[in-house]
Amino acid sequence: MKIILIPGNTDLNRGDQALVWESIRLIEDACEDADITLMKGDDLRQYSQTEKLGYPLIQTVLKHPGRFFNKRKHVRYSVFDIAVMGLVAVFDFFLSSALLVRCRFVNYLAQRFFPKNSRETLAKFRNCDAVVVKGGGFIHSYGAITDAYQIYYLLFYMLLAIRYGKKLLILPNSIGPLKNGIARRLAIYVMNHADYVSVRESVSNDYLLSMKSLHSHIYHHADLGFFLNASAGFDAIDYLKNHGVDTSKQMVGITLRPYRFPGDANPEEKYRNYIDSVVALVQKLLEKRYQIILFSHTLGPGAHENDALALEELSAILDERNLPYKFIEDVALDCRQVMSIYSHFTFLVGTRFHSVIFAQNSFVPTIAISYGGNKGVGIMKDAGLDDYSIPMGEISSERLVSAFERLETDRNEVIEQLRQHRNELENDRDIMVNEVKKSVNRGEGKLIRIPYVPDTNIGYLKAA
Repeated sequence: MKIILIPGNTDLNRGDQALVWESIRLIEDACEDADITLMKGDDLRQYSQTEKLGYPLIQTVLKHPGRFFNKRKHVRYSVFDIAVMGLVAVFDFFLSSALLVRCRFVNYLAQRFFPKNSRETLAKFRNCDAVVVKGGGFIHSYGAITDAYQIYYLLFYMLLAIRYGKKLLILPNSIGPLKNGIARRLAIYVMNHADYVSVRESVSNDYLLSMKSLHSHIYHHADLGFFLNASAGFDAIDYLKNHGVDTSKQMVGITLRPYRFPGDANPEEKYRNYIDSVVALVQKLLEKRYQIILFSHTLGPGAHENDALALEELSAILDERNLPYKFIEDVALDCRQVMSIYSHFTFLVGTRFHSVIFAQNSFVPTIAISYGGNKGVGIMKDAGLDDYSIPMGEISSERLVSAFERLETDRNEVIEQLRQHRNELENDRDIMVNEVKKSVNRGEGKLIRIPYVPDTNIGYLKAA
């Protein structure tokens, strides 16, 4: 069975890499004859580690509208940048949407405007049996003027799968909120045409169940990152020592990300407050004799995804105040190695949510600074740890310090809660494998939505 896994792979984001690798493992367990093809980014670093796994990689068709800028250097776009990207997006929309209309002649004409490698990708889509969306959390909008195109850009390959009549499976994702009307309608259209839709936390599940126009059968499972195993042949302690870390001390890992606060009236003020709040936390932790490790969990490809930029802003302030810390930025690490490193921390304060999941996999107590849809709040809630989740837009130094102090006091109880959550997920993946197997083997026709009740043991939704 020929399967294309979307969206594009990026090894620079260790969370996305983990989701791609775990999606592959799940597909292969569900389909013994799976022939999996991955989509690659334009930057070699986005797929060099995954390429070593031996799976064929195809080029993307629809490019990012900011592709003409060096996005790694600047987090914020100027008015000129936005105007140029808007024009590029308009052109890309009209050209790519011609691939989706139900007229083969129009499709043929549109393809002539794409390079050879993109035409080869389109041929792969026409000839595959199924398109699978890896686990993740990118289907959301906050009402910004750019949301309509952004959701089209993110859903394009799902729309292409629907156009070609391929099976479409969506592995556990966080979905919503969808405040833009066009974004909402597009997302509902895709889910109503999918053969399998699953969400990774209860907030997204409740959000989708509230949509009267959504008729898909919705499953609820854990984020695939919870099933990742740490690297067996990697000596994390030796690695940390080589980076100047005194591993005899209690360590607190911190992951940040540059964030534009889309749709917010005062994005720069919110971002500055976010950084300042973490500075206050670091000062408090140093008073308690913790060793601080600033870790670049994600390194690109664009500035918006390059955590080093946010960490450099934080470290510049720490340097001004002569506050000690260690800074680790290493593109050579893969997700399993990163998880091994986090396992040796005493605590982790994470904005990148898969840094939180990686730490929790090793029963490291965490604080999640949540952003970008329902994922952070929902996953922490499902783990029974929502008291330790703080929305990025509502963060303050007092709230962050207070949450950490509660985490210190409740450390043993939190570790026990993490162990209990792990036990609850023990059979979750096996259930998911069976569902995917049934979905890819099912004939034509979509599932009809029926009422659900939660299973109190693993949070899996069963038919009532």
